[in-house]
Order: sequence, then structure tokens, then C-alpha cells
Amino acid sequence: MYQIRPNNLAVGRDEDEIMAKALGSGVAVCLYDEGSRAGGMVYTLFPDSRTDMKLLADEKLKYVDTALECLTKEVEQLGAEREKLWAKVIGGAQIFRFANGREQENIGRRNVAAVREWLKEHQIPIKAEDTGNNFGRTVRFRMQDGNVEIELVNKHKYYI
Repeated sequence: MYQIRPNNLAVGRDEDEIMAKALGSGVAVCLYDEGSRAGGMVYTLFPDSRTDMKLLADEKLKYVDTALECLTKEVEQLGAEREKLWAKVIGGAQIFRFANGREQENIGRRNVAAVREWLKEHQIPIKAEDTGNNFGRTVRFRMQDGNVEIELVNKHKYYI
């Protein structure tokens, strides 16, 4: 099993599993091609790299737009076909409440919106989504069948 942290990705196939712990406002995006049983997951934290004027090469996974491009390329290198990819999107919670209540402070919601926009633009359908709310999630993605197990902080588990 591969375990990824924020600003990280992993790819695999067949019997591989990828896990990301303690997703808060960050988003895990799983891409999968059922035919090749190849897929991957990225755990990204911010919506748009264009806001970072000093983007370093090793920070590409920090932002939704550049992270999803990297993940797509890595999954294709394993044999997945872009036209056959689908996505599962997890995370984007609002863990902290801000006193001013300003919407732009909700980075989780902005991350999810950026993921949806990027996937739509690149014609990758979203097969399932578990986003928002105010609780953390741990995610396990199985290449064998494309299932994603989500575990909440209260240990409740379910699949998407």
C-alpha cells in the first residue's frame, strides 16, 4: 500500500492500494481506467497555481490545476487511456470557521470547484464524489476494482 501526504501523488495497477490520511480542506482525486486497472491519487491543497508567482517545480502537486495534469500523465504512463478515465473526488471540508464568515475563506469549497472545472475541461467524468461538510476523511483507493473506502474520524466507513 502506498501512503501519500499533502502535495503528493501515487499511481498503481492491479492489486495496488493508495491511501491518504486526514483529508481536511485538501482534496484527493482518484483517476482510474477500468480496462487497464491502472489509476492514481493526488492529494492537493490549493485551487489554482496562477496565484503563486514563484511556483517551484517541486510544488506542482500543491495546486489542483498542475496536480491533476501531473496525475493524468503518470496514470497514462502506466497504460491508462485518457478517454477511458473517470474520477472520484474526496475532501474539501471546511474544518475551521472564520469569524468574518467570508466565502473566499472556504478553501475546501474552492478546491472542489477547481477540481470539477478541471475535470470538465479535460472531459474526465466524475463517477463519485464525497466532499464538503466539516469533518476529516481517510481515503483508500483500490486498483483492483476502482473502489474508494472512506473512513471518518468516528471510524464510520463507507465506499464510493
